[in-house]
Amino acid sequence: MLAMAPASKANVFTTPRVVELWRGDLSKTNPKAAQSLADPTEYENLFPELKQALQAEQYLKTERSSLLPAASYNSTTVSHCGESHVL
Repeated sequence: MLAMAPASKANVFTTPRVVELWRGDLSKTNPKAAQSLADPTEYENLFPELKQALQAEQYLKTERSSLLPAASYNSTTVSHCGESHVL
């Protein structure tokens, strides 16, 4: 996935915008390569797992918003293969 700058109200980067900027910069040194860059929003078939990756990213964003402090690690329950274990 493309590296994105932190979004702010004045500076929001979307994938099409990043591809556009990348094409513009690359065209200065290699126009043919710049033309070959594909935008995932236009060519979804070239990025078959992008939707799942974005869904995973959203899921992890919500999961990471409620991290436990390290001190509570000893009393954390972990579920693996249908079995629960207290660490």
